[in-house]
Amino acid sequence: MIPTAQDDPPPPGKWFSVILLTTCVVLALSLWFSASAVAPTLKTTHGLDDSRAAWLASSVSVGFVAGTLASALLNLADWIGG
Repeated sequence: MIPTAQDDPPPPGKWFSVILLTTCVVLALSLWFSASAVAPTLKTTHGLDDSRAAWLASSVSVGFVAGTLASALLNLADWIGG
């Protein structure tokens, strides 16, 4: 009988890695939406209009995309993870 992938035991630390990755994604996404969460307060306290609040939320998203792209292009995962 030829062994298949179903016969192999899961690698050690698999569930720890999955839980850690899930936690990191949730925390990163909470930062992603932070500008949208504080926009109503900024509108009230600093007099932001709808257009500027939208620009604020968009700039946070563009910053995350730019950071991710720079990280991928510079291959930071291999430098830091090492």
